[in-house]
Amino acid sequence: MTNDISTPTPLPPTPSPAQKAWQEMELTMFVHFTVNTYTDREWGMGAEDPKIFNPVRLDARQWVAAAKAAGFKLMILTAKHHDGFCLWPSRQTEHSVKNSPWRGGNGDVVREFTDACREFGMRAGLYLSPWDRHEKTYGDSPRYNDYYCAQLTELLTDYGPLAEIWFDGACGEGSNGRKQEYDWPRIWGLVRKHQPEAMIFSDAGPDVRWIGNEEGIAGDPCWATFDPHGVPKPGASGNDILALLQHGQRGGSVWRPGESDVSIRPGWFWHQHENKNIKTVDHLLDLYFKSVGRNTVFLVNVPPNRDGLFSEEDVKRLHEFRVALDKLFETDLAAGCRARADNVRANSDRFGAERALDGNPETYWATDDDISCATLEIDLGRAVQFNVLSLQEPIALGQRIEAFRLEAWKNGKWVQVLNGTTVGHRRLERFQSVTTDRIRLVIEKALACPALQTVSVYHDADYQPLPAPEVNRETYTLPEVSVPRVASAGGDSARVDWENGVCLTPWLAITGHATERNVSSRILHDGEWLYIELAERCETSLLVSDLPEFWNNDHWELFLADTRDGKRYTQIGVDVFGKLKCLRWGEPHNPIHESWTPAVRVISTREDDCWRVRVALPLAEVLPSGLLPKNRTVFANFGRLTSLACRPYEWLGVHHLAWCPTFRRGFVDIAKSLGSLALE
Repeated sequence: MTNDISTPTPLPPTPSPAQKAWQEMELTMFVHFTVNTYTDREWGMGAEDPKIFNPVRLDARQWVAAAKAAGFKLMILTAKHHDGFCLWPSRQTEHSVKNSPWRGGNGDVVREFTDACREFGMRAGLYLSPWDRHEKTYGDSPRYNDYYCAQLTELLTDYGPLAEIWFDGACGEGSNGRKQEYDWPRIWGLVRKHQPEAMIFSDAGPDVRWIGNEEGIAGDPCWATFDPHGVPKPGASGNDILALLQHGQRGGSVWRPGESDVSIRPGWFWHQHENKNIKTVDHLLDLYFKSVGRNTVFLVNVPPNRDGLFSEEDVKRLHEFRVALDKLFETDLAAGCRARADNVRANSDRFGAERALDGNPETYWATDDDISCATLEIDLGRAVQFNVLSLQEPIALGQRIEAFRLEAWKNGKWVQVLNGTTVGHRRLERFQSVTTDRIRLVIEKALACPALQTVSVYHDADYQPLPAPEVNRETYTLPEVSVPRVASAGGDSARVDWENGVCLTPWLAITGHATERNVSSRILHDGEWLYIELAERCETSLLVSDLPEFWNNDHWELFLADTRDGKRYTQIGVDVFGKLKCLRWGEPHNPIHESWTPAVRVISTREDDCWRVRVALPLAEVLPSGLLPKNRTVFANFGRLTSLACRPYEWLGVHHLAWCPTFRRGFVDIAKSLGSLALE
């Protein structure tokens, strides 16, 4: 044992004071507002008339008051989105509020927003889209970079202190047909010069990273440490990059924590038809556990409506979310309890086990330097029921814990409740309720001597855990199906004898859970065409088909490949009207996809209680090779994706179904989830 009374040596990298304060906020809010609010679009085209922007009742104080009451600590406004319309009277363009009727052309949304934030003690941040579909210099990289940096300088110098500057890698071609190349070092340098305390967010940081999806879900494990060379610039793509964004990197050389963004509505901008599709409290709580509870900050978008106000439905949901959080974390059942550990640093009370239970963020339990596995036992004083665990590391010392497990004393022995991976700023777990008078936290693996600032347990009486998956990736065998051959129908699915088709079963949630939904499918071929029937018994009046983004509507997806090597596959989406969205995917480390229009034929029919599509696929055209399948084998998967606007099947991951589950929330790792179709 090393009897060293000194504080544990920090494990580099460690957060800057500004990064640490940022992580401690936990809840931040996005505010998407622009001309899209009035055109009912998610991405504007850049040709919108500024005169359509007229939020006659705009009240930024209402936004900030609602956010503050719900416990949010920072708000980020879209000062400019991809359409190029500026919410402040930029001196660089006429495409701004100064040419709108709002406030007689003298209004400034950014000014009213930042003033309201200061009034309510709310930190303010701004997003300035690098992609600008209006600006004529876009695509002429040097000229547009000058333009963009001039706009950014206006925002950085005219609106007081800013806590976060939010960038993404959105990029397109200019009117000259050339793709814009952004000067990121220059852009970030301006932020450092004019707002040195502001966090810079992007895929590539440098202070805060995107978590790799817009669903508000961080990876598990999730490290705040990161390889800065793994994401060379904002907008870089590839499976390796997405995995790095999701999980961070054990032993990474820089501290770059994640921000998990999601919208409270299906879209990022306000749409009237979404007023009844606000995320439920249970959904928001689930995301809270999968974002804040996985060592990231939870960024929730709330879009103002056409009057310039947060809609009543959204404000009500924010309030309900706050009430639910306060209720859940009201009583820490471990607070002030007696505790002991199998190792305490230098046997000093300064680092004793009970320091993790005293509610003081400045104290923590720590072990001696030569310890990487340790146990903390808590005497709860009486038999209590709980189903939530909260852990926190003192991250000023770096992120140290790699694996842990929680045990409960039951019937004279220790019984495992759960195991977990990383901790960082905060780890939250929910599980089936446990009743016991003693618990034990076992640190199974740490990169340096373990240190824990907080160990708390709570009881969430409203929590209903998901059923355990019926299958898992380790035991699941990809299906192999013999597809019967029928007489040539020339791609006309109406001429096919569907009674001879083979059924594809079973259909599961993509997470591997069973489903009560009534989905059926049949498949056959005629040598040149593959015929697939996909159907669901459902209330067809609930199907969503009018959202601007194709993939947000109810649809079926078909994935086809010549091999399981994961290098190339095609993706075909079919919506309620039989409209197609067809993509080709390339190498897994550079999954650039292009739209194309194959000779796929679709018949989509809806009865009161059934939606059915029949798809005829020309094999030599839809397979990535452009050839008829070798060895008469096609690799495929099929999915039924419920609209994000409708969500009649609330739990995340369960509302999407597949013939071959991916065991993830989305259709990722496609090569690992392709069944085999042997063509007879």
